[in-house]
Amino acid sequence: MPFSQYIKHRMPWLFIAAVVSVLLVADYFHDPEQTSWSPKCVMLQLTGYKCPGCGIQRFAYHAMHGDMSRAIHYNFFAALLMPYLLLLLSGELLPSGRWQRYVREHFATRWFGLLYISLYFIWWVLRNVWGL
Repeated sequence: MPFSQYIKHRMPWLFIAAVVSVLLVADYFHDPEQTSWSPKCVMLQLTGYKCPGCGIQRFAYHAMHGDMSRAIHYNFFAALLMPYLLLLLSGELLPSGRWQRYVREHFATRWFGLLYISLYFIWWVLRNVWGL
């Protein structure tokens, strides 16, 4: 596949990777707990219940600074989610080949999608019922 087709085919993924990279760099230098411009969870403000993504910015900040125990305190589910998302992203961004086929055949399946959605809702309930 020529380079121009490679870029065109993966443009949405490259855009997502670029946006996430910029956000991670900004998050690395600015503690979300100390800055007033960090977005706040709308669901938490409206209902008083934490959404599954609550604390993900603080998770990323502390994980990037090597404090995994504190990061997991803010969002345990993110500790499970991030490696999986990086795996899927690597399968999309890397050139076609054995790795991409392996990721698509084993991890980008309907079974994994259903497992993720199930764990997502279980996490949502557990964090609000038991205060996790």
